[in-house]
Amino acid sequence: MISSFLLILTVGALLPACLFYPQVGLMLWGWLTLMNPHQEVWGFAQGLQFNLIVAIVTMLAWLLSRERKLPPANPLVATFVMFLLLMVLSQATAVYPAYSWPYFEQFMKTMVFIFLGMVMLTGKARIHGMLWVYAISLGYFGVKGGAFTLLTGGSYHAVGPPNTMISDNNNFGLALVLALPVLFYLRRQTAHRLVRLALLGAIALTGLCVLGTQSRGAFVGLAVMAAVLIWRSRHRAAMLVGIALLAIPLVTFMPQSWHERMATIENPMEDKSFQGRVDAWHIAFAIAQADPLTGGGFRVGYLQDVADRFTGGGYEARAHHSIYFEILGGMGFTGLACFLAILWMTWRNAAWLRRNTGQDPGLRWAFDLASMTQASLAGYAVAGATLSLEFWPGYWLFVPLLMQTRRLVAERLGQASRGAPAPDPGSLPAGRLAGTPPNRAGTEAARW
Repeated sequence: MISSFLLILTVGALLPACLFYPQVGLMLWGWLTLMNPHQEVWGFAQGLQFNLIVAIVTMLAWLLSRERKLPPANPLVATFVMFLLLMVLSQATAVYPAYSWPYFEQFMKTMVFIFLGMVMLTGKARIHGMLWVYAISLGYFGVKGGAFTLLTGGSYHAVGPPNTMISDNNNFGLALVLALPVLFYLRRQTAHRLVRLALLGAIALTGLCVLGTQSRGAFVGLAVMAAVLIWRSRHRAAMLVGIALLAIPLVTFMPQSWHERMATIENPMEDKSFQGRVDAWHIAFAIAQADPLTGGGFRVGYLQDVADRFTGGGYEARAHHSIYFEILGGMGFTGLACFLAILWMTWRNAAWLRRNTGQDPGLRWAFDLASMTQASLAGYAVAGATLSLEFWPGYWLFVPLLMQTRRLVAERLGQASRGAPAPDPGSLPAGRLAGTPPNRAGTEAARW
């Protein structure tokens, strides 16, 4: 009961700040979305719709403020808007609209949050603020789950917060895989020794928690993420040694049953669970073939009569367990094309940042952020092939974060190329870019 009062007092104390500073509301919204703290308390607060209250206050404050009302005009935003329109069209033409509506409503809330992120995450301070929200929200569960795995010897599955997108052990593991590079990034950016030590401890326990989920998909994602983390690091040898010093004891700690389970990755076609996924992918593909433009609607492939109707029978309906096939079955080939384009353009934004910031000490933070987030994106793209997290906000947040970071860097480079003093990107005014200079850097500033 006391925890419920503390949560209500925390949110209530921050709501007035949200009215005057909508970016505070966006970060509070992010905390409630990623962490779902009301699921961690006891008492009446569990049933309160904190997200809805904060979302309404934030959007109202944003509309009344001098903040930008539209995101920058670029191909990524255009594709994102097209994706939103396809979501609406898919719901309108769904095989069972009443069944798919709760999923559509949940997913659209995530998209509204991301849209506001595209508009308001306009400065280095705001970007770092959201990254700290990200790290605290998921680091909490990583530390908690890592401690659970340590105390139980890895004999039980570590699972995520109940009644959330990441409550399942597989989804939970992938969520933590995406969070680990963010923890690495913040540790690199933090000068305070105690904070750096705390983040190092959080990284170790979160890594242990990923293993403790006993999710084979998350383990593959962890391996891919670590490989890209080393590849993209400024100090590859040091990063390799550091990850090895963390990984070897953690893997050695896990029980024999865990090692036997992970060994089945080598022969996926002999695994009944994987075969069930393949059957579900057949269902999703058949639905998309029947309606390539809009698909069948969100999650309708989970229904046996839908599976029988589109495949002719012979396949057991179940969760598709793939970010790609979930989108394909729900939104058709057009939706999948937009989804892949957004993922690719976000990766390319990170690649652009690495190319244009590596030699500028003042932009080293952007270089590191691009490098770390590419590791997260790689883990998501690979492990997501067997997990259903296509609309998890923890992935989608990287879209506006990298887009706005690229915009800030392009603005700085544009001013420097004209001979003007290059300001700290964190001090640039929100929602405004300087005049477009007649050169490549200036063109980038105008486009992004």
